[in-house]
Amino acid sequence: MRYIFDRTGLSFNSLVNEMRITKTTNYLLYTELTLEELAPILGYVDAAHISKDVPCKNGREDCKLQTGAWKGFARRAYRGKQAGLQK
Repeated sequence: MRYIFDRTGLSFNSLVNEMRITKTTNYLLYTELTLEELAPILGYVDAAHISKDVPCKNGREDCKLQTGAWKGFARRAYRGKQAGLQK
């Protein structure tokens, strides 16, 4: 464990969480998978846990993914819904 801290400056758990957050962000940006589909792939218990761990990347540190808003929607479908293009 000390080796990881010496090399990265992060504890083992922090490093694992950073990797999961990066993978989650990439999946959301580049696939059509929903949070419910991503949770087991990335080792989360459910979609709610993803929203607690993954901060939004829009400049606000306090922003978290809104699980209820994403629930059941792939990224494009959700964005279309937000833009009023889909009911």
